[in-house]
Parts: sequence; structure tokens; C-alpha cells
Amino acid sequence: MTAKLAFAPLRPEDFRLFEPQNRSDEGLNERRLGVRRKLQSIGEAAHEALRADGLALERRESLHHPFAMNHFRVVAQWTALFRDAKARRELARRIGPELGKGLDPAHANASLAVSVDDEGVELGFRVGVEAWYDGQNLAKRCATDAARRELAALLRSIPGFALRIHDWAKTYPTEKASREDLEELVRYYQPGQHRLSCFRSIAKGDPRATSPELRDEAVAALRSLAPLYRFAVWSPENDLLLRAGGGFTPSS
Repeated sequence: MTAKLAFAPLRPEDFRLFEPQNRSDEGLNERRLGVRRKLQSIGEAAHEALRADGLALERRESLHHPFAMNHFRVVAQWTALFRDAKARRELARRIGPELGKGLDPAHANASLAVSVDDEGVELGFRVGVEAWYDGQNLAKRCATDAARRELAALLRSIPGFALRIHDWAKTYPTEKASREDLEELVRYYQPGQHRLSCFRSIAKGDPRATSPELRDEAVAALRSLAPLYRFAVWSPENDLLLRAGGGFTPSS
């Protein structure tokens, strides 16, 4: 499958752009723009592949220059795929116009993402702190033992990733996922307070991080995570969040 942009591999010096002493240096904006273009190439290829799989998403990249929105520090750069404008309008219609105004930023929606920072590359599914609707939908879906068993089986089918709450040290390898793991995770995970991610990391010293094959690996990883995205993310067909007559379902 051919992406619209050619893929130029990451270089070892690209990771140094995100070291603490470089994060606010505006003289590095052009070099960070180069990283943005590399991520865009990955994002476009993933967007095309996921669309062919029947998953309609929107693609965006993060800022590559210091700005108020990133507190004037570029700690990492990413490309993210999340619910498209049509799906955001549908969720906004259901939750009401005032709450719906906050759905446009990428971080207000769960996403499939690829990021680069000073440690390397991360591929994964993310539910950010501000993606409350998706985090709450996932937590409510996992309220039953049957659903936790279903999710555990789904995770075991995508080995090589790990679940993590926020930046906590403990991770749950997907290939070993159990109902008990998910019971524990749901007990501690607080949507709106914690990030939740299912990720795979590639260290900057790993040859795969700077390989021309990185784009293909990233696309394959995000495609493998699509069933998790469908399981977790709110949609009219996967609605554990809203009452039929309006309003949110009560918390467990």
C-alpha cells in the first residue's frame, strides 16, 4: 500500500531534538518539522490501511515548535488517528452542544498513535486524561466478568504490547492478559485522572527505530490494535456511556 508521502527513516540525531536542553530551542524548529513529515508519512499510511479495514478515522500531527499549547517545550512529537468529524458530531449531538465543544482536539479522543521522544519510538492505543468519554465507556464496558474475559482474550491475540495506567511502573503484557489483570486495572484506572495506554516501545538504539521498515512496522502495529480501539471507544454501536433517554449512565 503506497502512502502519499515517501518515508524518510528517522535518524539518531532526531531523538536528540527532544532532550531537555533542546525542547525549547526554536532554532531546531526546521529539524523538528522534518520529524513531523516522517510521522505524517507513517500516519497517512496507517490511515489508508485502517480505512481499508473499515475504520474511519482522522489523522493529525502534534506541534513541532515551542508554543503556549505545549508549554513552550516540544517533549515529543506524534501522529494520531482518532474519531473523524462525523463521529465527533454524533457524540456531540448526544452529549449536548456545550460538552460537545470540547471534542475537536485530538487529545479529547482515544487514538491510535505513533510518537517519537528522546528515548525512542512508541506505537500504541491511547486514552488520554481528556478523553473522558472513551475512558469512561471502556471502564463501564469492563464492569462485568464476561467483558473482562472478552478483553483479556482480545489482548492475548495481539502479543508484544503492554497495558499501563498513566506513567505507573506496573505494566500488563498483552500476551499474558487475564481476567484478574483487567479487574485490577479497572479498579485503579480513573478516567479523567489517568492516561491509559496499550503500547510497544522501540528504543532509540534499536536498529528498528531508524530502519526504512519502521513505517510498515508501525502500520501493522496500529492495525493489530484496531480491535482494541473498537472494543474501548464510544460509538453508537458501542455505547456504555449514555442513557437511551439522555444523560450519562450511573457509575458502577
